[in-house]
Amino acid sequence: MPRALKNANNLPCTYESAPKGWMNSTLLKNILDKFNSEMHRAGRNIVLFLDQAGSHTPLKSCKWSNIELQFLPANTTSKLQPLDAGIIRA
Repeated sequence: MPRALKNANNLPCTYESAPKGWMNSTLLKNILDKFNSEMHRAGRNIVLFLDQAGSHTPLKSCKWSNIELQFLPANTTSKLQPLDAGIIRA
């Protein structure tokens, strides 16, 4: 529980964390499982674009009924996401 949330009891969202604070594939899979359930209840189908981050790539073989994952080409994040270009350059 981060210090910024220590007095927050009823957040308007689901909060999860990993022991080291980094996203990992297990945590992302749990989030996508819940999100897929929400999309199923709402009768919606979505495409989610992900980069080639280490926590994303193990999910390439996973299938959901209402979420389709599309992976961006490797090493193109700085070209496709202009905000990241400045951060990477620095």
